[in-house]
Amino acid sequence: IWYGLCGTESKLDSLFGSVLDETARALRSIEGVGNVKALHSRIESNKYITCIFVEFEVAKTDGVKLQQTWLCPMGDKAVKLTTSYRQAEAALFKPVITYVWESLRAK
Repeated sequence: IWYGLCGTESKLDSLFGSVLDETARALRSIEGVGNVKALHSRIESNKYITCIFVEFEVAKTDGVKLQQTWLCPMGDKAVKLTTSYRQAEAALFKPVITYVWESLRAK
């Protein structure tokens, strides 16, 4: 039902705006983290599960990283998948993460 509240990415950004802002603030407080930019928030589904997806671009001293989180509410529990990799290494890691996301299941 929660995913029925959000028909578009902009509505989801608006609904979760404060959560995105708070997460960006928390990331900025980590030593070595410079700029943090929220890139996406949307509802994503694979064949097995529906989740809230958020993605941040995090500038660190060792380069820019992409941080992605899938939060999948399931009644009184939730499944969470978090990934992080250097943007320069996206060609290597993105296909692996896509495979993991597309095969993620939970009961």
